Amino acid sequence: MSKTDEKEQKCNEEEEITEETSREEAESCDACGEEETSEEKVMSEIDLLKEQLADTEALRLRLLADFDNYKKRTAREKESFLKYANEDLLLSLIPVMDNMELALASIKGQKEDDGTFKGIEMVYSQLLEVLEKNGLSAIDAEGKPFDPNLHEAVMKEEKEGVDSNIVLEVFRKGYKYYDKVLRPSMVKVSI
Repeated sequence: MSKTDEKEQKCNEEEEITEETSREEAESCDACGEEETSEEKVMSEIDLLKEQLADTEALRLRLLADFDNYKKRTAREKESFLKYANEDLLLSLIPVMDNMELALASIKGQKEDDGTFKGIEMVYSQLLEVLEKNGLSAIDAEGKPFDPNLHEAVMKEEKEGVDSNIVLEVFRKGYKYYDKVLRPSMVKVSI
């Protein structure tokens, strides 16, 4: 082999080595690109899972708040139901109280020494006491400012020395059951 042939062979070998090195570098770059693409996929999947977790946590918190509100609402409804459970009974006893007051007023002054008057008076005061223990109270109206939520005006009268919209006389007592008006007072109002 001549020197020229040797030089050509060396050049060819160098070219082959360079080509192999280029191929290896290219392959390793392709692998790097695949690794980067794979990493990007993993990162985007992690981000997606984080979003889903945040959405699920927000939903869980909303459901907890809804359930807490439901428990509070049902507790209030139950309390209200129990508080006002005797409303119908008290409504039916109000006319009985009216009649007892009329009976007491009709015999007052005539036979106050009589045992009948004292008996009716005792029963009436006992009934009042029991009803008050159970939340019933009379609406105090006479001399007070007229309140359409508590009073029902059936007459108006002009009276000297009295401001307008003051209750002058009560024709029929009104009653409240705790904070609820069962029957408004029937009144005469100043104008």
